Amino acid sequence: IFMKMMYVVQGTLTGCNGNIVHWADSAFTDEQEAIKRCDRMNRSMKNDPNYFAYVTGPIPYESKA
Repeated sequence: IFMKMMYVVQGTLTGCNGNIVHWADSAFTDEQEAIKRCDRMNRSMKNDPNYFAYVTGPIPYESKA
C-alpha cells in the first residue's frame, strides 16, 4: 500500500434560498498548488460575503500501487 498526503480545497457560499452551502472543489498532493487554487477562487468571488474557500489537510490517501 502506497500512502500520499492530500490537500482538499473546500468552501462555503450562499445558496439561492439563503442557506449556507458547504462544498469540496478539488484535491492536490502538493500543498502549495492547493493554496494557489484556493487564493484564485477567493479573489474571483467577491460578490458573495459568505463565499470562502479554504484548504483542508494533510489528509492521508492510500492507494494500492
